[in-house]
Amino acid sequence: MGWRIHRSINVGLGFKINISKSGIGYSWGVPGYRKTRKANGGTRTTYSIPGTGISYVEETNSKNNPPYKLPRSNSMERYNLENAKEYPVINGKIDALSTPENKIFIDRLKSIRLKNLLTWIVGITLLVVFINLLNMIPEDVWTWIFLPIVGIVIALIVLINSRRHIVIEYDIDKDITSLIKQRDEALSYLRSCEKIWNIEQYGQVAYTRVNAGASTNIKRKKVVLSYGKAPKYLKIVNDINLYQLKIDKTRYLFLPDKILVVGFLQVGALRYHDIKITMKDTPFVENSESPNDAIFLHNTWQYVNNNGTPDRRFNNNRQLPVYAYKIIYLNSATGLNVHLMVSSRSKAEMFNQIWNNINDLL
Repeated sequence: MGWRIHRSINVGLGFKINISKSGIGYSWGVPGYRKTRKANGGTRTTYSIPGTGISYVEETNSKNNPPYKLPRSNSMERYNLENAKEYPVINGKIDALSTPENKIFIDRLKSIRLKNLLTWIVGITLLVVFINLLNMIPEDVWTWIFLPIVGIVIALIVLINSRRHIVIEYDIDKDITSLIKQRDEALSYLRSCEKIWNIEQYGQVAYTRVNAGASTNIKRKKVVLSYGKAPKYLKIVNDINLYQLKIDKTRYLFLPDKILVVGFLQVGALRYHDIKITMKDTPFVENSESPNDAIFLHNTWQYVNNNGTPDRRFNNNRQLPVYAYKIIYLNSATGLNVHLMVSSRSKAEMFNQIWNNINDLL
């Protein structure tokens, strides 16, 4: 790195000349107003209220560039919203995720879920009709009839729907049983992360200094990875517990032979060896409750200078922690595209290591 020479000469009357290796610049001003001519030909005009720390800067990079206005403190969120390019994470349609060998199974399951929905619609319709008929009966009589009838109708709906299910019986070799246990072990590492989020959208930020130094915004939503019994529409003879990932209204069921994807009247199925898993480290500026299993990196500021110091022009500036997270990408050739952010890097790495060791064998 070469030497840098910087010399400043004050010639009085608020006029100041700056001499540096990049050239000569000057500034002139009085309290509340200062005009600066930079060495690169650009200009900067600063308006301020003395003693308050409140200022407004208008800046041009050269003679040919239009003024670049620094946003005021109360316009930060609007500025980022207007100047960010948004990239939603587009996941494939559930029906299109499947491979041909699962067609019969999927068609049967879709039929069951449709019939269950129709049963609820018919039951609720009957209740509405029944309530209208009760209006013709004296109030002191129908109040004693209403609750029992509602209970009976709901019980009948639940009973009818519980009798509609697919029966699955697994006959698993010992070697495959070992692989399934390893796969479940990998998922257990993921489940033990204190927080798991689904990334819905990325946003490329134009002005990082008012975005805690981050160049990308992430829209995320917390998800649940649970372990327990299969849903009512699946009856597994062996009574096997399953890992289930719920993202909004879509449920991913990790069956021994496939991942079943169930949405609202949509069903898909994925073979394990068709899923590609990759990961990436990401520093993340956390503005909500910090997870205990995440690695703390450093603190930053909501409004931050390029050298990491807080921008003193903003009186509502707050300090924010930066943590090291992992992003896990789940993709398939049929359209699966899920981006999970997890709080623990070490547990995510264990998940990835075990999963990739056995993925080709499942």
